[in-house]
Amino acid sequence: MKMIQEDDNENIYWDKIADEYAEEALSIQPTFYKNAAMLLNRELADCSVVADIGNGGVINYKTGNFAKLDCIDLSLSRTAVEKYKDVKNIGFKEGNVLHLTEIEDGTYDAVILQCVLHHLAGHNFATTNHNVKQALMECMRILKPDGKLLIVESTVVSWFEKIERILYPVMQAFFRLVKFDTVYQYSPQSLLKLVREMNLGTILSSQIVDVGSTIWLLRRKVPTKLTTCTVE
Repeated sequence: MKMIQEDDNENIYWDKIADEYAEEALSIQPTFYKNAAMLLNRELADCSVVADIGNGGVINYKTGNFAKLDCIDLSLSRTAVEKYKDVKNIGFKEGNVLHLTEIEDGTYDAVILQCVLHHLAGHNFATTNHNVKQALMECMRILKPDGKLLIVESTVVSWFEKIERILYPVMQAFFRLVKFDTVYQYSPQSLLKLVREMNLGTILSSQIVDVGSTIWLLRRKVPTKLTTCTVE
């Protein structure tokens, strides 16, 4: 689920699909979410207080060892809230990853960003880059000094990202035309470069997550081999 700048059109889009998001995403990309969960479980094993930002109601990892899991979204999924209402260590709250002003510094042992960053597209690439940096800085702020920022992100091959930048206005106009959320996908190389340039801390590991045979694209089930997408 997306966390964005103050944009009424984007808010309306996510308000409309919030309740169905998790079911759609999990049913179309079960292999991806299973593989991502294995990586997240390994990193979250020693964590107690965790934030999952923009998760859209998708909780694909183990939560039994957490004292608290805060699921923070621009638009809350009523389906997810109802599903986990009796799970005492899981709560849902509204929030924007660009401005997590209601959360104090150093609150969490881990912050999860699962398929969020590519949704922070602005009206041009400079704005997109600013949004991603702002989001990462906010996540680092609310982490404890020894906390973990866990990023699972949809990416594209390098040559396609170059096309994205060249045709940026055209691609964003297309998304508006089909009434879809605006997105921008980094390549793994450029996203890692951005993170390193920000000096956020030690990057402990980076690897490709197998997404399986199908991928969620424009809210449709598309064979992975027909796209340029990967997950880092």
